Amino acid sequence: TGTFCSSLMLWTGLCDTAQEALDKFALRRTQRMRFGESLQGVASPSQIRYVHYLEAYVYEAVDYQVCNYIILEYISLEQMKPACMKGSCLTFIVEVDGSVHYDHGKEHGFLTWEQCEQCGFTFHLHDVIVAGDVTVR
Repeated sequence: TGTFCSSLMLWTGLCDTAQEALDKFALRRTQRMRFGESLQGVASPSQIRYVHYLEAYVYEAVDYQVCNYIILEYISLEQMKPACMKGSCLTFIVEVDGSVHYDHGKEHGFLTWEQCEQCGFTFHLHDVIVAGDVTVR
């Protein structure tokens, strides 16, 4: 609902930017909430991204039918907290539009904390080609 309403406000010119439309939707949706409660707008990153895609189409004449691929060469987990991971194992998958595109566990198995420290939490993927909604889990 929020993605549609925000997109409609952007498309019809009621709002000038994607962020303005998303903010207006959140404000109107939670207008009757008590003071101090947080706004409830569009929360999903992919839905927010698509409102911004529409903004690019409307204002910058971006061709939405052109599919731009990128090459994912590596993933770097720079914000890992040592205290929460000590003694744990790590693996991850890369999903493209909901389907598994790369499975690090199948390629390399589970990595121990020590192995992750040795590689600096940077994992080379050998040029995985992706396009669309990309998620790392």
